[in-house]
Amino acid sequence: MSGVMEQTKRAVSFNLQEPVISLDWSPDGEILAAVSPHEIVFFLGSGTLLQKLTGLASPADPLWVNAHEVWYEDANDQGKRVMSVQLQ
Repeated sequence: MSGVMEQTKRAVSFNLQEPVISLDWSPDGEILAAVSPHEIVFFLGSGTLLQKLTGLASPADPLWVNAHEVWYEDANDQGKRVMSVQLQ
């Protein structure tokens, strides 16, 4: 077997008003997406708030297109839609 796998452990602390459904790191490991029932919150690896998407009906399945772009699904009684966000 060739190649080396590096595993990095880091503790990140943050406070949210709602329970977290899922957590997902960006491909470069610099940004953490925390999905709650009505919002997606993005934190830097240090735990600093980067961006907050609120007022969502039922966000799910964040997909990192690259290190600073995320697509996610939001569903309501009208159906599902795919949204995207560019992170700064």
